[in-house]
Parts: sequence; C-alpha cells; structure tokens
Amino acid sequence: MGRIKAWITLIFQMGPIAGVAKQFETLNRFFVLNTLKLEGLFDFISSPQTYKEILDHFKYEDSKYTRDLLEIIRNDRNKIVIYSEEDKTFKRNPSAKLPELKDLLSVRSFERIYQASKVPQKFAQNIPNRLRGESKGFAEDLKEPGPSLFDYNEALTHKLYTAMRNSAFAFIDTNSLLGKKILDVGCGAGRETAELWIKFKGQSKIVGVDPVESFIETAKSQFSSILQETIQIVAKNKILPDLTEENHPEFYNMPAEDLQFDDASFDVAFLQQILHWTSDAKKAISEISRVLKPGGMFFGSQGTLPLNTPYMDIMIRAHEKVIGFFSLEDLKKWIEEANLIGFERTTPAGIFKVYKKQS
Repeated sequence: MGRIKAWITLIFQMGPIAGVAKQFETLNRFFVLNTLKLEGLFDFISSPQTYKEILDHFKYEDSKYTRDLLEIIRNDRNKIVIYSEEDKTFKRNPSAKLPELKDLLSVRSFERIYQASKVPQKFAQNIPNRLRGESKGFAEDLKEPGPSLFDYNEALTHKLYTAMRNSAFAFIDTNSLLGKKILDVGCGAGRETAELWIKFKGQSKIVGVDPVESFIETAKSQFSSILQETIQIVAKNKILPDLTEENHPEFYNMPAEDLQFDDASFDVAFLQQILHWTSDAKKAISEISRVLKPGGMFFGSQGTLPLNTPYMDIMIRAHEKVIGFFSLEDLKKWIEEANLIGFERTTPAGIFKVYKKQS
C-alpha cells in the first residue's frame, strides 16, 4: 500500500514525472553547454585539439572531473563534438546546434521550470573554476548570506521538493512515529524541518543538521515564522498545536559524515536528496546508522545513477569534496555495510526506507 500511496502522491503533486524530469534534464544540459560556450571551449575545438592541448590552452587540471566533463560532451545526444579515436582529438561538430535559451523558453511551461532553476545555473557557472582546481566546497560557497544562499534556500521550497517529501511520508506510517525523536539530515534553513513538524503534528522532537552555517542560523532565528508560512502553504486547514519550547526543533551546524551525537540517539532519520552532496556518502550512511536506535527507521529520497543526468552530476561536482551521484548498487552495499536492513525503494525520485538491525 505504501508504494502505491508514494506513487499517487508524487504524480498528483508533481504532474507527469517523466515530463518534468525531461525539462530539468534539458535545462541542465543547456546550463553546462552554455558555460563551456562562454568559456570559449567550442570555439577552440573548431579545429581538432587533443586533451593535452585543451588543458594547456585553458589551464585546466588533468583530473577525473575534467575527463568526465569531456566524456559527457563527447557522448552528448546531439553529437556536438566529434572525437577521433585515431588522433585522440576533440572537434566541434559544425552541423550540430548548441542549445539556445530563447528556443527553450519558446516551449510552453519551460518558463516555470527555468525560474526554479537558478541554483543549477549557478552551479554550472562554477565549472571553469573546478576545471582549474580553484572551486570552493559547497558549504564554503554558501558560507555567507547573499544571493546564492537565498536562491538555494528558495529552490528548496519549490513544489518539486515538497512533492518528494510528501511521497516519502506516504511511503511510511507517520502516525507510528508520533512522539519519536527524529533527525533531519540536511535540514537547510528550516523549510524541510517545518514540513516534518507539520507531518508529525508537532508531537515529535526534531533535530536538524546541516553543514551550511548560515542555513542553521536562519533556522534557529526564524523557525517560528518559517513554520507559520509553511502551514499557510501546505497545511492551512489543519488543526495543529502551538509551537512551544518542548516541540521546537533543535538545529546544529554539522555534516552528515560527522554527526556529533551519541550512539542510538534517534528513533528516526530523514533525508532528501542529500547524499550526493556529501564528501563520503558511505560514511554519512554509517553515521546515520550509528545514531539510530536498534529497530529505528531511516527514510527519505535519494536519486542514483543512471536516473539523474550526467549534466546534473557534473554541475553538483563543480564544488570541491562533493561525491556526486552514485549507483543504486553502491547505495545498497553501503546500507548493508552500515547494519541497515529491509531496504525498499520506489518511484523515480528514489523514495526509500530501511531499518537498523535489532541488537
């Protein structure tokens, strides 16, 4: 029943999933290719160039990231680059057109998706620095309040993320978790935590953690107003208790890979599309398992390859010390190695739940 409810919730709140995913994929591709176009890469390879010649000309590092990026454009669906196995050269395909924003926005509904894509656009703009070994870590990039922080926080309030959260909630029995202690991993500036608070009817103790200090400061100082705004958006007609000292969430600045809590501190752990942002997803899962009580639930959503596009992955990895997307097989292996059992997963959004072994 949980699987069906998760699917129905996602489809009802997001619309046709395949269509939304395809639009985001198209925009991600545009952001990356346009960044490389502005960098001058396609002009440079209008005549055949070797990998080393590209590195020397743009002062790029010889790294897995650089090789992966060139492999992506080499394998692009529109064959924008011709690679010669004989000469080991990259050449711009003059007959393949690079995407133009005006063409994308001429398609109905793309404007709405584009407005929700300010964050991936900024990620793509980090690519040249990453190629030169000059990029910042994700948390460092958002260290101070400003436009980037605002855009990222605003993106997390998009209905896409709320739909995924609701789908994850539909996959489990939320009533059985009332009164439990819940860890919100990657809580952001508090919007996600507010939705958890509402789902658990203000009857569960929630602790939010995030590596971005400015997010945590916002959550600490503004949670009351964030909760009221969220109630108006997602739960206007629900009867909910008042926010009190007892049911007010706690917030801590810490990464998922290094949770500063005692063993078996939580009944439940939740995350949404966080593991690919960590430096070590395996360690993050191990830490989450460590702080869970025996029999405790770990649930949420996590996309894996190949469901996520290589363009999205390369944008995320434009930050230093970010693992990016990984395979479902790796996720299952890390979960098993972390003493977690009963792995179930559904929907293209990667809604999942798993339990810690009883001691």
